[in-house]
Amino acid sequence: MFEERARVFRKAEHVLAWRRGTVNNVGMASEMTYSRFYPLLESVYVALGHDLRRTVDFFKRVDKIKPSPGQFMKKHGIASKDSLDFIRGYEAAVVGTIESVLAKATRR
Repeated sequence: MFEERARVFRKAEHVLAWRRGTVNNVGMASEMTYSRFYPLLESVYVALGHDLRRTVDFFKRVDKIKPSPGQFMKKHGIASKDSLDFIRGYEAAVVGTIESVLAKATRR
């Protein structure tokens, strides 16, 4: 099993053009988790005129107004942050906040 995993990681390193020995399960999980949001992040940056300062300020504003985990859990009757319902639902709530704030920020 470990030999097969090593073979898969070597192939991934080649395909991704990463240095040999740099692919591991933790790094792959992180890439898979966060890379799905790159298009959203880029769309915010583009919508805000490619202005990095404005984009950073935008996300600071989103961070202040998004629901807290506790608020979200109470509203949806979720008992644990470790539950899949919390993880998926809270992620969707944060994305919804981003989309709502962006719509207001770009409305003219």
